[in-house]
Amino acid sequence: MVQVDPVRPPGILTSRRAERVLKFLEQCGGASTGAVQLVSRDAEAALKALRVTGYARRCFLPGQEPLYVPVGFESPSVETYLARLALGWCAARAVETGLPVARGHVKLPNGEVYRILPYPTSSLPDGLVLVVSLNGRVPAGRRLCCRLVDLRIRSFRECLFYSG
Repeated sequence: MVQVDPVRPPGILTSRRAERVLKFLEQCGGASTGAVQLVSRDAEAALKALRVTGYARRCFLPGQEPLYVPVGFESPSVETYLARLALGWCAARAVETGLPVARGHVKLPNGEVYRILPYPTSSLPDGLVLVVSLNGRVPAGRRLCCRLVDLRIRSFRECLFYSG
């Protein structure tokens, strides 16, 4: 069962760094401390400020890293927890590289915009999709892919490959 911080009434957010972290969390739907550290030098203080002021909640699933979810976004279930972590890591690596991320999409240097989807939990639509493998396996067909295990330790460019 996923444990989630209780909802707090919103307070006043005075930290610009925390505000930037909140905007990042809203773009990807949540991320772990490690992922947020890629986009903010003072990630732990920013995440604490967001929790104290009621703008983000910390979620726990035994055996996994904590996930910080902005208020207004649904808390993850046991089934979606790993996928949400993976999306946060992928978004953080993209932002770290200087690529824009917006609402679960990333714009690559060639101008193409890819939807970021976890695999195998999502059905993969036609079109431009960046597949984030949760278990190391990738779908059949030619798809742009990365693996969660790689996102945790490698740069975005080092993680990307085509399946098939």
